[in-house]
Amino acid sequence: MQAEERTTVEEDSLPLGRFGRLIALITFVTGVFLLTAMSVLTAELRAIAMIFIGSIGMVTAMTAFLIAMAGSVDQ
Repeated sequence: MQAEERTTVEEDSLPLGRFGRLIALITFVTGVFLLTAMSVLTAELRAIAMIFIGSIGMVTAMTAFLIAMAGSVDQ
């Protein structure tokens, strides 16, 4: 009886492993882009680049959350 309850609880939960890996990947790629932009761009373009790169990172993180949610709904 407990095994059945445990299985249903695990099936209903979010796939945190997939979501965590996606967030780690997005964080790493965004960090690399920010560090590259800070070392290559001029002072005037740095602020603009930070805003755009950060915005793209946030949109990508939101998309990753929706992908993780869709994966839990499909199951």
